[in-house]
Amino acid sequence: MANLLVGAGKTCITPPPDMFPFPVWLGYNITGVHSDLFCRSLVIDNGEKRLLIISYDLVGVSDEAETVSVLSKETGIPPEYIFLTATHTHACPFVSDKSQYIQFVRKRCLIATKQALDNMRPARFGYGTGNSYVNVNRDYEHEAGYVLQAPNFEGFSDKTLAILKFEDLEGNLICAMLNYALTPAATFLAQDVDGRQKICSDIPGTATDYIERRFGKGAVAIWTCGAAGNQGSHISCIRSFDVNGYATMGNLPPGTAYSFALLHGQLHAMDAIKVLSKVACSDGPFPIVSGELTVHLPAQKPPEGADMQYNRLLVDNLLPVGSDGNYPERKLIEMEDDPDNPVQLRLRLLLLGNVALFGIGGMAYNEIGVLCKDKSPFRNTVVVTNICKSAGYIINDSNAHKRPFTYFGRIKPGHLDEIIVNGMLRLFEMCGVTEDKN
Repeated sequence: MANLLVGAGKTCITPPPDMFPFPVWLGYNITGVHSDLFCRSLVIDNGEKRLLIISYDLVGVSDEAETVSVLSKETGIPPEYIFLTATHTHACPFVSDKSQYIQFVRKRCLIATKQALDNMRPARFGYGTGNSYVNVNRDYEHEAGYVLQAPNFEGFSDKTLAILKFEDLEGNLICAMLNYALTPAATFLAQDVDGRQKICSDIPGTATDYIERRFGKGAVAIWTCGAAGNQGSHISCIRSFDVNGYATMGNLPPGTAYSFALLHGQLHAMDAIKVLSKVACSDGPFPIVSGELTVHLPAQKPPEGADMQYNRLLVDNLLPVGSDGNYPERKLIEMEDDPDNPVQLRLRLLLLGNVALFGIGGMAYNEIGVLCKDKSPFRNTVVVTNICKSAGYIINDSNAHKRPFTYFGRIKPGHLDEIIVNGMLRLFEMCGVTEDKN
């Protein structure tokens, strides 16, 4: 691997003051900044191929085609070797593809990429895994039999923290690429001590910043979101239960959520540092292979005239108890099949040395991510979501009968596990892998 060159870069993508405020949801507006958002880039060159990986501190990647086009034109890296992803932090601008802010982000993204290119130097590679316990299943099964968002400590939750480590020939960290199944929404709609909702990079941003400061010398830490469709933080959607068991959203003192994200972000960083300390980087072959395909998922739609916003509030008990003391009737919308309009789901595969990155263009449930890792011909398989404009939540088959808020999207639950796994295996075949190479 003497010919392996690696470089990393980082630029701030916090909106300038003149772009505020940003509407978020239910009339809430982001009006300030608690912690900065960043774009981080990683360039890998094995002497034959050059790959660019970019991660944003944003809720998703909605402008992928235009951004990839610009990056490819400016760097000469082919589009199929440019991989975008987002941390999925929720305390950020929710904006359209054509907004002024997205154009701003695209320019900053190019700056981070040029930094990475300028910083390229001979490197070694290693991979390792450990555990981190900052996530929790968020599909809580209420005593009344329904499911709503709340910490479910008995629910399925993969704690694996996977890290790709790149260091220079002197042993200095160039880049640590983390992967973990967590929806970073601890600070979503949260009030700071001054009563305002603010931009925050949440647990991933705190963790990556901590790692970068710990290692110094220009080290960059990239965080990628695993199969976290049903995984939240311990404080996300925390509940208050009245004497009859009706669950409303718990009211935390202003500033609490931001402090929680800071503390759990640091804990997550310490878990990562323990993994990094055990990963021995080495020389050796580092093939780079890329593949992509689109699969079709069964679709559903709400009945004509259905009030989906009301249904969204109802499913998570976000409606107040009536003035007469009665609870809202829990009559959820019955979705209808939409066989003529299947949902297109993009899948990507990157083979990096002895590691496979499997990208899913939707928010897959945690069970699907673990199933893909189990069925993969690569022992070292990492599942990455939020790689493009999301197709929606992808519920695994064993949870298809439940009706949390994730149920009411375009993708019809049921018989999805096989489609995703078969799509992954087809990608491995396209990339020339038909048996276990590990």
